[in-house]
Amino acid sequence: MEYYVNDFEDAMLRDTRKASSWIMEDSYSDYTLKVEEYLKKEKDRVCHYINLHVSNEKKLLETLLLVFVILVRCSQILSVILLKAHLLRWCKVVVGQ
Repeated sequence: MEYYVNDFEDAMLRDTRKASSWIMEDSYSDYTLKVEEYLKKEKDRVCHYINLHVSNEKKLLETLLLVFVILVRCSQILSVILLKAHLLRWCKVVVGQ
């Protein structure tokens, strides 16, 4: 179990950093493809280390999917906020305020 915790924590932190960059750098379709691949790898990794019951595996995958959906939504909100801030600065320059 200790090996799984160490491997899991390292891999999860590394993958979380990767996923954060995917949101900012990739198109939505590329992002979803990477998420699907990540979920498959995570499922394989979990099954390799721990003999999960189907219900636990399903909960883990649902949680991971929810996290990715939340990250996408946060990225969309941030994009809108940044766009509004940029437009506001542009309007001030144009109007001369």
